[in-house]
Amino acid sequence: MPFRFAPYLWLGIVLFSSQVADARGMRGEHEPEDVLVEAPLKRPSLGLDLPKLSFPISGFDADSQAFFGQGIAALHGFWIFEAERNFREVIRRNPDNPMGFAFAAYAQTVFTSGDYDRGKDYMNAARDMHRRGKVLTETEVNWLNAIHALYDNSLGDKYARQLAHVARLREALESATDPDIKRETNAFLTVSIWYYSLNQPKVEEQESKTLRQEADRRIDDVLCDLPTHPIHHYKIHLWNDGSNEILGRPSARLAGITNPACAHQWHMAAHIYNPLNELRSAAYQFEAAHRVDNKYVGSLGLPPQIIHNYAHNASFMMDVLSDCGAVDRSLAISRNIIAGPRAFDIPLAYNDPVDSVADGLITLLETHLLWDEAYQFQQQGYFNGLFTREKNVGSKAKLLRLHGLVMLERGETEAAQKCLKQLTDLRHAQSKQEKQAGRIPEIQRQEKDLSYWLLVRESSEPNSLPKKTIDELLEMDVTPKHRVALLAWESGDVARAEEIARNDVKDRPAHVMPRAVLTFLLANQNKGDEARKSWETLKPLVHVPLTGAARSGLASVRGATPFLKQIETEFLAKQLIKPSELDAFYGIPQDGRAPTLAAWEKQNRPMAELGPLELSLPEMPVGTQAAGLWDEPKQLTTRVQKMLEQGIGPDDRLLVMFRMNAECPKCNSEQAALIDKWGDTFKELGVQLLIVYPDGSDLKVPAHVSAIKDPSLKIFKAFGAYDEFTDQPVHAVYLVEPGETIRWSARTFHAFDKWEGFVEETQRQKTLKWKTPQL
Repeated sequence: MPFRFAPYLWLGIVLFSSQVADARGMRGEHEPEDVLVEAPLKRPSLGLDLPKLSFPISGFDADSQAFFGQGIAALHGFWIFEAERNFREVIRRNPDNPMGFAFAAYAQTVFTSGDYDRGKDYMNAARDMHRRGKVLTETEVNWLNAIHALYDNSLGDKYARQLAHVARLREALESATDPDIKRETNAFLTVSIWYYSLNQPKVEEQESKTLRQEADRRIDDVLCDLPTHPIHHYKIHLWNDGSNEILGRPSARLAGITNPACAHQWHMAAHIYNPLNELRSAAYQFEAAHRVDNKYVGSLGLPPQIIHNYAHNASFMMDVLSDCGAVDRSLAISRNIIAGPRAFDIPLAYNDPVDSVADGLITLLETHLLWDEAYQFQQQGYFNGLFTREKNVGSKAKLLRLHGLVMLERGETEAAQKCLKQLTDLRHAQSKQEKQAGRIPEIQRQEKDLSYWLLVRESSEPNSLPKKTIDELLEMDVTPKHRVALLAWESGDVARAEEIARNDVKDRPAHVMPRAVLTFLLANQNKGDEARKSWETLKPLVHVPLTGAARSGLASVRGATPFLKQIETEFLAKQLIKPSELDAFYGIPQDGRAPTLAAWEKQNRPMAELGPLELSLPEMPVGTQAAGLWDEPKQLTTRVQKMLEQGIGPDDRLLVMFRMNAECPKCNSEQAALIDKWGDTFKELGVQLLIVYPDGSDLKVPAHVSAIKDPSLKIFKAFGAYDEFTDQPVHAVYLVEPGETIRWSARTFHAFDKWEGFVEETQRQKTLKWKTPQL
């Protein structure tokens, strides 16, 4: 049965006997769709690159206080997983103090990105402990009450609970005498005013203005007391409303620097730069967040979806890198993430990194007219098995349209017509619920746009394209306007093409492709002075990351954006430049020196310090590296024995399932389902099954399934299928590929039961023909 975390384990209030654990699948009762991510299982260490914040709690020793401070710093950056991890360490060290439990509960409510039911368990433990006589200070009691308000259904709906939370935080601030507690309470009150008070169903304009001013004033008070406080993050959220981003700009430069290990703070700075059309700065911040997240999940051997920020940031990063022309970087990042683990087991409300990046890749490929690259991605399997969730039907429609466009560009009209029919079938297949969700119009737009492109490419007279066709493509707003401009140019209407391009530049002044197409059109018309002026405006827009590894020849705009080659060709053809002037044309130093860092890059930390650009996956120890790991009592097939001794061969895959002992009925039923229902499927996929269990009676498995008893739990610990806070094994599933790469994993407190999704992911991974992009 799915996991519901039980903090009572430390208290002895509820003792999980083997019968209770078996009945609940170790712990818990609610459905897996309600669970965002697995709970943190690995204990934290002190010294993370987090701001040193103090929030003194009565009865804590110095180390407990330091871990509590790290949890507070992580909370300020909405880093839910790391916050809970530190608060779990506080609980482990102080099992009779309710404040660790209370703030672990608080972590589940911040930015609505945690597991509410798990938080409720934490909160119940904290309140039970306090009711039984644990003495707290007045401020600690007020904080306990403020957090409890977010879980207290007797207060009314979530909006009423949120207002009660804000009111009780004000009481906690009023009662605080310690200056550090006062500052941190003021900081959390600020974000509560922004996220709770301002988001009530009915907030009058004047009230909203007053609340924003109060929150802004409180932020300034905190920064006056501690200028390096990560509250810059809240200032950004406060003014990231589509019209006031300029007020958050001073904090954008400092948000990541003041909380460098927290990716979300780097990410949020980009939400200020992006609306201000400072796209290169936004690209830096999004990439910084991506690197920080990669470093974190890589160090723990965890899948990226445990970080709520990961998929969200990756999606924005792809869009901005495309907008500012960093095409080669975008393609490499796309390959890396799409070849990574797909989060098929997370709630519908949250995004999967693979789907998010693939959606951005679709946009990138059309934006930069990369039809050959799009075809390669299709042939290499990178678009297989994506967008299977109902909420992703719009992305599925985008992908079908892209397939159709690619086929048209390759002259394969019949294949493009099949894509159009698939779009029509997709629209007809939508359920009543999908229609109510408003997803049908998006499919229709993609369908209608592709039908127009079919008419265009099938036209016997492409140079006499009706003006109506151009107008309707612009009105549908599916095809990028710069591509419509090029279509008008192809049809011979050069004046209309230039008009569309100029309007596009006006609407998107910081985007590379609108300006690039305009420059091309001006050069094509031999408008030399205007073309040169437009080119000089274009060059500073192109994002050329100079930090981290840069390949020779690409550390300039020449290698960043493929379409620039067409501009170069046109300038040479019209004799607007000479071949000997190309280096100067691109701004490449004549003496061969590397280009200097742009001023905005100098202001920030070098990328390489923040983390790797690529998502690295853990590896399973085999052979001599295993150091006796697989020496426990076992019943192995010859093939699995060879895998453990020599490694995973090119045609092999290994499914390692960790379960509880042979007496666990839930584990037994899930194991039976795995073998009986999915055994043949795994065999067809070349997947061998290995089951690891801790102790008890010998596990009975069919002859084609391998099993290892691990009474010392050393295999559980080596794979991370172990809760270091409570010193007990957990359920886990790992898909190991050739090269011993752990391509997908899940660790839970319940028997894993999402085998259909697991099979689909295994099938998807097998279709990928190239998984080693050079970043």
